[in-house]
Amino acid sequence: GAEGKGFAPERKTTSHVATVDAGAPMMEAGLWYRPSYFPINGEKNWRQSCDREVGYVRNAVGVCDVSTLGKIDIQGPDAGVLLDLVYTNVFSTLKIGRVRYGLMLREAGYVMDDGTTARLSEHHFVTTTTTAAAGAVLRPLAFVPLVLLPALDFPLVLLTEHCAPYAAAGPTSATL
Repeated sequence: GAEGKGFAPERKTTSHVATVDAGAPMMEAGLWYRPSYFPINGEKNWRQSCDREVGYVRNAVGVCDVSTLGKIDIQGPDAGVLLDLVYTNVFSTLKIGRVRYGLMLREAGYVMDDGTTARLSEHHFVTTTTTAAAGAVLRPLAFVPLVLLPALDFPLVLLTEHCAPYAAAGPTSATL
């Protein structure tokens, strides 16, 4: 029957083995397993580890495996128009090589998802979604050309399983 973990697949990041070897407690996020924090010798609880990690990001640099985030590739001459329609902010004016935070709302105005969108070229964007929401975000992106504006020209490709990105944040992240 549909009991235990045999029913749902376990998705692991490319850094999973190194994460477990480093002693990080794992947490479930959708079907993904990702680290909660990275303890080091002498830390007595999770809060000490998290405070240390926050200090790294605020004062130097922190690196995070963001493979679990949903990733959607959007290309074509109307890609920016589509993003402007489904997000609360404007992406069609985003400069090439830049990234912008975006907020997607449901029809009733409630927050559906958030993430970032990178503009790779004039007609090429990659949008990230929260870990468990790639399918939910893909639906309104596909709905617009199918029902609302069938003349729009852009293909959508779900990239979540096809790339393993890492995010670097903090004042020395550019140097890293």
